[in-house]
Amino acid sequence: MALTSKFAKDRIIKLLCHLCQTVGYDQDEFYEIKQFLTIQLMSDMAGISRETAGHIIHELKDEKLVVKDHKNWLVSKHLFNDVCV
Repeated sequence: MALTSKFAKDRIIKLLCHLCQTVGYDQDEFYEIKQFLTIQLMSDMAGISRETAGHIIHELKDEKLVVKDHKNWLVSKHLFNDVCV
């Protein structure tokens, strides 16, 4: 899954895709992932450093593809255009 990608950003995007499809709640334009997800947990699952994961998540937030609302994560479906099948 995420570990098959060479680039860290691809690993995070594939990981988010997998999490959205398995534990996310489908809301029309986005997925909602409840409370348990942290940047440290994402970095551990993707096999990258927490610092790198934090930079990638910050980029995705700047692009309005990921939003952290209190403890929940909102992930735009536009993030997965060519990644999730």
